[in-house]
Amino acid sequence: DRLRLVWRKSSPARSNKFREHTEKQQPPDQDKLGNNCSKGSDGELQNSDGTSVNNDGCDDDLLATGLEVLERDGYLVRHPRDGKYTWAHNKIHEAAVSLTPEVEQSAFYRKVGEILVSQLAHNDLDSAIFVVCNLLNCMDANAESEAEAGVAINAIRLAELNYQASQRAISLSAFESAAEYAAKGISLFPENVCTNHYTLALQLYSVGARAEGLVGNVDTVKAYCHEVLSQEISPTEDKLDVYNTLIDNSANTGNFQEAEVLLLGLLRKFKC
Repeated sequence: DRLRLVWRKSSPARSNKFREHTEKQQPPDQDKLGNNCSKGSDGELQNSDGTSVNNDGCDDDLLATGLEVLERDGYLVRHPRDGKYTWAHNKIHEAAVSLTPEVEQSAFYRKVGEILVSQLAHNDLDSAIFVVCNLLNCMDANAESEAEAGVAINAIRLAELNYQASQRAISLSAFESAAEYAAKGISLFPENVCTNHYTLALQLYSVGARAEGLVGNVDTVKAYCHEVLSQEISPTEDKLDVYNTLIDNSANTGNFQEAEVLLLGLLRKFKC
């Protein structure tokens, strides 16, 4: 787990004390300190996975003092092996997050997600894909544009990450989550996605149709499949996954005649 939370015995009183203690202090500038860094044993700012963070403009003394105070009061634990800090308990972590004004939380989560995407290696990103997507999907619904929300990861890149999360969720039999990630990715598409981002659109609609079929959302399955099958310029080979999903969906809902028609029609396309 990239967040490396330390689950230790703690009471609600301690998390309440954390809120009271920190609310009395003058809060540091979040942008100045960074949102996902800690201080390693050599004094270098680090992410939770040990990679270095670009800390231009970050006040090392202010950060070090803040970490020492939180460790002294029992809110953070410093690991002697690598010098990194983790929250002493998940409730304290939640209390810390709650101090961020609600209107700023989506931007805060997005920034943490962007840091993870930029810093994690490919294999590590795949392992943390659910955490990353959940953070990045916290887009402020009131923001008029990505630029206004300060989003560094564009919509297409976020759609790719949601496709990756949807695939991973299906492999773990988390079908509802898979459907949600696919739906989020599809919602990010521009109008001309099938022209400029054909492969990604095909992948997301295909995995989305499969996931929705596995949770029994028949109408959504048909809608996703229609989007793919209506692309006349697409070769039939690209549509096999969608045909398979649509045939399975028809058979599973007892519409065997429709499944037969679809299957025979597909065979004719291959001149069988």
